Amino acid sequence: MSTHPDEQPDEDPTTANARWREAMIGAYTRFHELGWSRQETFPGLVSFAIADDASQADGSFQWSWSVPSAVRETINGINAWAMRLHEWATWIELLPEYDEETRWEITHHFVEPLAFFAMYQPSAVAERLLEVAETALHHANCFAIPNTKDRLEQDALKPGARFSVRQRLTQLDRLGSHWNTYQRFRDLWSQIDSKTYRKLSRDFRNLSSHSFGPRFHTGEIRRARRSVGPPTVAVEQPDGSYRIAEDPTRTCVRYEFGVIEPLEFTAAYKANLDEFRHTKRCIDSLHHLVGELVEAMNTRHAELTTKDIGGPSTRKS
Repeated sequence: MSTHPDEQPDEDPTTANARWREAMIGAYTRFHELGWSRQETFPGLVSFAIADDASQADGSFQWSWSVPSAVRETINGINAWAMRLHEWATWIELLPEYDEETRWEITHHFVEPLAFFAMYQPSAVAERLLEVAETALHHANCFAIPNTKDRLEQDALKPGARFSVRQRLTQLDRLGSHWNTYQRFRDLWSQIDSKTYRKLSRDFRNLSSHSFGPRFHTGEIRRARRSVGPPTVAVEQPDGSYRIAEDPTRTCVRYEFGVIEPLEFTAAYKANLDEFRHTKRCIDSLHHLVGELVEAMNTRHAELTTKDIGGPSTRKS
């Protein structure tokens, strides 16, 4: 035992705290070993080439200030998602090696934070991509298409009013109607955070943000859902049996009693991985769209430059 006044005495290796620390260090070491050995299952990263290409536009200052930066930050988030997916899958493969108590500790300290982050990404990335596309299309239109005014539908909203996703998509379709590569981006974007994923994830992101989302791995949440509506009554049938039906002439307070079952790690991971793959395809289509916008802006810039230096004019006499 050390006698130096600034040093803490060595911890008794037989204490519960020491055993817990040893188990967690061992699990984390094993996690890194396994993670390196399964690199072939890594879902892949998104290249920053799209941001570099966006920086090559001879367009407006608004474009150069906002679009490359927004694209780069979006890709940062997508690549962070890829890393968490790989770590999550590694832990899923590793967990069966441990007894139930150790698995509980590993899940709480290491796995749940990864899963929670990943499950939020489809919604978050879809929102970011929507904003990036709206910004890029609007500024490209303003610069490359003559007589386009710097106006968006949300400009007319009253202070504090929200522009709904449906309204934004209607506006996005208008902004993208000039461009050949827009529709593929739009189609692929609609596959991210779809109804299918929300069903498979049991609306995890929305419920976790605004109510009670399902737990991971173990643990039920009991809920008594209150509503007001027609009461149910037993209606006798001609054969003497009874059928449950609603009485439309009355209303009452009703309660639905049930439980929220936990999400199983493997199933949740697979659904989330599919969302990541949809996102990579969407980013690829956004790259094509940005390339088309950049080319149009550079062409327009060359036309304006030619006019400024007294070159041939395209205006008819």
